[in-house]
Amino acid sequence: SRTGRVAPDFPMIDVDGKPVRLADFAGKVVVLDFWATWCGPCMAAMPHTEAVAARYKDQGVVVIGSCTNDTRDKFEKWVRANAAKYPNIVWTFDPLERSPERA
Repeated sequence: SRTGRVAPDFPMIDVDGKPVRLADFAGKVVVLDFWATWCGPCMAAMPHTEAVAARYKDQGVVVIGSCTNDTRDKFEKWVRANAAKYPNIVWTFDPLERSPERA
């Protein structure tokens, strides 16, 4: 189990293309939710992920929705259309897209 361990840093960018690093959230509990725009179960889980993010944000918990194994265009389009429904999630994209080196 990886629960409670420090995750390795990996590249992420936000919807505007700015870099985001796990180190940016040092001292906080970070929940990583890996997802893709084409993943039905990922989409079905979004309301629950938002509920967790909202419930624990006052306790210093950050939920990062890290889109991986997808294209940047699809990520940006999805986030711009849907992020308002999930305001407590930090939306990021893996710039390695579908390469074997992605997170």
